[in-house]
Amino acid sequence: MTITNSITTAAAHAPTAPVWHAGDSLLLDEIQHGITVTGSRSASNYGTVVAGDVTGWLLEGGYTVVTGAGFGIEEAVFGRFLATRAAGLPGRLVVVLTRSLEVLNPQHREMLSAVASRGGLLVSITELGHATTRQKFQQRNAWLGAATAGTIIVEAAARGACLETAAAAEAAERHLAAVPGPITSAWSEGTHHLIRHAAAHLVYDQASATDFGRWASEAARDRAAAAEQGKEHLG
Repeated sequence: MTITNSITTAAAHAPTAPVWHAGDSLLLDEIQHGITVTGSRSASNYGTVVAGDVTGWLLEGGYTVVTGAGFGIEEAVFGRFLATRAAGLPGRLVVVLTRSLEVLNPQHREMLSAVASRGGLLVSITELGHATTRQKFQQRNAWLGAATAGTIIVEAAARGACLETAAAAEAAERHLAAVPGPITSAWSEGTHHLIRHAAAHLVYDQASATDFGRWASEAARDRAAAAEQGKEHLG
């Protein structure tokens, strides 16, 4: 799937409210101010290390991190959250599922269960079941991009499904950022395209990650305030 086609596909799946959740339900209200961190399922070592760093920087900065329940980059994200909580440090994480925990492999299931028990939140925007369809993944990807304040794509191939999340963020006028990678790496072709053609913010260290979090969160607060003013005028 090309990046252009990703935009068309993601736009066809509008985000909906979660239909199931487990863990700290107070985080449901934080999702709109949160920062999505996602990327390739078949990530490189560079990608998983950087995903952990970006997650750690955002958690340390007090931002709610939102991610999927996949492998690769997303697994590195909730792995870093668990390491942060194990060290006795604060942190907020929301993980979006597309199927029931019991059908996941034991290690994955154990990690996600730990997220819910250590102050995080698991949510699903579709009815959980044993089967995961392409449509469910598309809905999840679109939701990750449009439901939060901003999205950081850590690593993505030219045809990576996570580009649907980037497309949804753009379509919803959310902030978008990407992490650069080695120019010889096929795993970074998608992120380099976003930086060059989609004007994605560049995230490359702690300051750039927390700056992005601040810009995105401020924009989300402005949208919420404008929405409230609109309700008052209608009332």
